[in-house]
Amino acid sequence: MHFLEAMKNHAVYLAPKAAVGLVVFAIFWIAATIAHKITRTVVEKARIQSNAVTLFGRLVYWSFITLGIVFSLGVTGVNIGSLVAGLGLASLALGVALQATLSNMFSGALIMLYHPFKQGDRIRTQSVEGDVAEINLRYTRLRTDGTTILIPNATFFTNPVVIVKSA
Repeated sequence: MHFLEAMKNHAVYLAPKAAVGLVVFAIFWIAATIAHKITRTVVEKARIQSNAVTLFGRLVYWSFITLGIVFSLGVTGVNIGSLVAGLGLASLALGVALQATLSNMFSGALIMLYHPFKQGDRIRTQSVEGDVAEINLRYTRLRTDGTTILIPNATFFTNPVVIVKSA
């Protein structure tokens, strides 16, 4: 009986903290949804390709959600110092493991943002020349003589690119 009484007292003590934590998370969730819509609107008006619009929107949304989880856990009394340190270590491990993929994604986002070349342009890099058929976050697809060539986007930041003919 003593165990049940202790559990009841503990639940009564934690209930208000849990409620406040849920309210804090709900506020961040609403803010994430609003920020996502605003980001997509702003990025779309900047005439950036739809892949980049989706990327920026999701990045903002999940940043708010992650902050909301961390803040709500902090409000409920959870020691978030070790959680933040763990998230930092996990991010470092993921960054090292996915270095090439992340490099291509960021390069793709920069290509979509700055438009050094666009779909329809004829470009040459290294020993490859072709018409730009598609630019996405990981690679750029070139067509040449009936052949499709996929070039990782990071290549365009480490090698010269010649725009042979602009569309």
